[in-house]
Amino acid sequence: ECRPPATELKKVFVPLPKAQVGGDCYEVHKDLGESRWAYKLDPSECRPAKTRFAWFSRNDLAGDCWEIDETDSLVWSMPTKAFNCKPEKTKFRFKQLGDRFGECWEVDAATEGRQWANRTDIAKCRPE
Repeated sequence: ECRPPATELKKVFVPLPKAQVGGDCYEVHKDLGESRWAYKLDPSECRPAKTRFAWFSRNDLAGDCWEIDETDSLVWSMPTKAFNCKPEKTKFRFKQLGDRFGECWEVDAATEGRQWANRTDIAKCRPE
C-alpha cells in the first residue's frame, strides 16, 4: 500500500481559485505534502472546530448558504441548506412571473431578498 501511516498525515483545505467560497479537502503527507501522498476527502473532513453560516448573494432572490470557518471563508467552506442562513426577521414576497402566476419567497425583512431568500409554498403569499 502506498498510503503512509496515519501519524504522518494531515488534512488540508484547498480553496477554489478566484472564488469567495468552495474548495477541496485533501489528506497529505505532513512533511512532504502532495509529492508524497494526496487523497481527496469530503470537505466535511476538513471542518474546523468553529464555524458560522453565511449567505453569498448572486442577485435579488438568488444566493447560496455556506458553512464557513468562523474567521474566513478561504480557510474552509462547504455548501449547506438555505434554512441554516435564515435570519430572525423574515417576510413573504410574491414574485410575479406572468399575468396569472408567480412564486412565493420567504425573504430577509431588511432587504427583501438580497441577504437571504428561499422559495416557499404559494399559499403563504396569498392576501388575507
